[in-house]
Amino acid sequence: MTASQPSYDEKFFEPLHAIEDKHFWFRSRNQLIGGLIEKYCSATFSETMIGMEIGCGTGNVLKYLNTRFSGQRILGMDLFREGLVFAALRGNSSLIQADIHHSPFAQEFDWIGLFDIIEHLDEDVLVLQDTAALLRENGKLLISVPAFPVLWSYFDVAGKHKRRYTTQSLEKACKDAGLELVFSSYTNALIFPILWVVRRVFQMGKAPESLSEDALTAKTNSELRIIPLVNSLISFILGLEGSLIQAGVRMPFGTSLIAVARRID
Repeated sequence: MTASQPSYDEKFFEPLHAIEDKHFWFRSRNQLIGGLIEKYCSATFSETMIGMEIGCGTGNVLKYLNTRFSGQRILGMDLFREGLVFAALRGNSSLIQADIHHSPFAQEFDWIGLFDIIEHLDEDVLVLQDTAALLRENGKLLISVPAFPVLWSYFDVAGKHKRRYTTQSLEKACKDAGLELVFSSYTNALIFPILWVVRRVFQMGKAPESLSEDALTAKTNSELRIIPLVNSLISFILGLEGSLIQAGVRMPFGTSLIAVARRID
């Protein structure tokens, strides 16, 4: 992350903080992230393990991981102070405001998470390189990104995304950064067709870049709205999908892509 370019719109921190604990997308992603850390970091899994989430935002993932892996030290780093304020409200204490390109850490980490971060940045390969440099030998980098360019919409424009990924494009970015994918899979396969339809209807044939800032904000907030019964049903189904992914099953499509990589030494 770099302070020289607007990689995120700070006005979304507050509405995200209000819904993340209950929204199916964030809940299912947290469970999957935790499962993959447990599975792919098992060789060094211990109470002395040190992990870090870069771009921790409002601290939703960080709180989940600190609860799931209590006793281990997990740091949260973000460029935006606005997000860290909300992260602290969730009880996260090991927080630091910093730029990944100028990391204050000399310590090497057992694992680092970049969860829906690199799509916001022009130089994704450089971010991956600088992050990989903080991993110790056999350390793992966990990455999640939005998937499939065909889903590009107002949501991406409002979120200041630069791109959406496929398995092939993420693998290439990792390889260019000196990383090797250990595992990758699309996620949220169930909602792929639903999301494609919803975003096309909401755009009403207009190019997302042509929408006003107010329209982008309104449509994005509408998409994040929680409908209790629907939210519970999708949470259950995505929980089953997450169990399959943790068991090694790779989804052939989905709205997101999650991966585990290691540094090529």
